[in-house]
Amino acid sequence: MAVHTCSTCKRSVKPRVDFGSTAELHQNLRSGYGPSFVSTQEVRGMINLVDRDIEDCQAEVIRLRAQITYFEVQQELLKVHKMKLRSLLSPVRKIPNETLSRIVEYVCEENLFQDYPWPE
Repeated sequence: MAVHTCSTCKRSVKPRVDFGSTAELHQNLRSGYGPSFVSTQEVRGMINLVDRDIEDCQAEVIRLRAQITYFEVQQELLKVHKMKLRSLLSPVRKIPNETLSRIVEYVCEENLFQDYPWPE
């Protein structure tokens, strides 16, 4: 039975069910095998173990999806932050405000920057 270790918390995850005995299971499924009372209880116990492993797997999938979502959001926030930082390096930022104001006056019919406070 393989033991898996979480890379983040180093918690070991050991499945309760051993898939190593699948050959016997396949043989029993393909034959006229009818379990006795004792083996019926054993099969029910194995089904319970499988159910618990399924629940554990589902919980782990939910936890990992939450981590993936967190990192996807972080990645988008970092991209936006990077874009803002790059805008600080924009060549237009090297032009003095007075020169930019003259350019706006020349190009635009209305210069709202000069008309402050703005009319309502």
